[in-house]
Amino acid sequence: MGTTTHMIGITVPFRVQFLDVPSGSWFEEAVNHAVDQDLFNGTSDTEFSPNDKMTRAMLVTVLSRMQGIDPESYTGSSFQDVPTGQWYSAAVEWAAQNGIVNGLTDTTFGPNENITREQIATILYRYTQYRGIDVFGANSNKFNSFPDRYDCSPWAFSSMVWATCYGVINGMDGKLQPQALATRAQVAQMMKNYSENIK
Repeated sequence: MGTTTHMIGITVPFRVQFLDVPSGSWFEEAVNHAVDQDLFNGTSDTEFSPNDKMTRAMLVTVLSRMQGIDPESYTGSSFQDVPTGQWYSAAVEWAAQNGIVNGLTDTTFGPNENITREQIATILYRYTQYRGIDVFGANSNKFNSFPDRYDCSPWAFSSMVWATCYGVINGMDGKLQPQALATRAQVAQMMKNYSENIK
């Protein structure tokens, strides 16, 4: 997390320099944004682990921090595999109660399951609707420019069209790669894109 240091009575932002986030890397600014906004922590005091895969629990927790929910308001659990009292419990319950996430089944959420790019797009699409922002009418031109667009699952088409239209999700090596597992660095970039483009 960002902390502060004091110089001559002035509070100055101080940013942790993660050893695995090289200066000038494509994800440096996104990681800094995620940490500055208290969306992500590092995996240690000196590492961010940008290439580690993102889990469903991690993503929902990031959104709950973005939304600024009160964890005390979400003390129950809608899923058998989300026990109360875990670091992600309140976030999952908030997201479930508000239609932002569905379970893998009626009774399981899969908090430790790695999450794909199209799943992230769908969750962000629903989160945007939860915020009362119109998601309809997105232009499909950008989506149609990707040669692997038909690799999207049918349930993800609308959300991927929206995410690519508004620059929330961009391609990797010229492809959309909708079913690829997302890394922490990629999600940090998506969150930065979201905050800049979805108002």
